[in-house]
Amino acid sequence: MGNSLEVAVTKGDVSDSYKHNGTTTESGDGKTFVLATFEAKNSAESSQSLPEGTTASIQADNKQYDVAEPAAKQWQQFVSSSVKSGGSASTTVAFEVPKETVSSLGVAVQLTYTDSGAKQIIQWNME
Repeated sequence: MGNSLEVAVTKGDVSDSYKHNGTTTESGDGKTFVLATFEAKNSAESSQSLPEGTTASIQADNKQYDVAEPAAKQWQQFVSSSVKSGGSASTTVAFEVPKETVSSLGVAVQLTYTDSGAKQIIQWNME
């Protein structure tokens, strides 16, 4: 990202449930959760945070799946949190997708943000 903050998807998993804030949410019928762990590393000399409005989504079968409702608050906290100089922060969020989607090729996680007025997209392909 343009502000010395590097973001990467460090882990991807599939599960029928998502644990968050001491509770567990089960996926709906015919659906499953794709769990993606994002890590932000700060190489700048001062604290940094992701650009306001940064979004994450899953791209598969020419469709987009946004962060699942139970994970939305956690994602917003990750985006707005300040990462100290030389530090890192991570979070795992869930995307609820049809079960057949995860067995298809071409599943990708996308991070979308605005840098100096221009829309930027970072994409990681999931294997």
